Amino acid sequence: MVLFNCCLGGYVKTFIDVNLPFQLTRENFQYIKDLAEVTYKIFTHVEDVDTVKNSDSVKQLSELVNVQIITQEF
Repeated sequence: MVLFNCCLGGYVKTFIDVNLPFQLTRENFQYIKDLAEVTYKIFTHVEDVDTVKNSDSVKQLSELVNVQIITQEF
């Protein structure tokens, strides 16, 4: 299963502080990680990679599923 999220510009903080923590609740990734091999792709700008990669929520996600951070200049 491949999931993805575009994490760009002003949305980066909302993604790592609100959106992703909500997705990490028990009923979500905690449940599906046992049902399928999951890859979560995060698309972001080059300048936001460190912020995304070093966030607690992405670190927690990485403990559950394969995480790929993909950069593009849009």
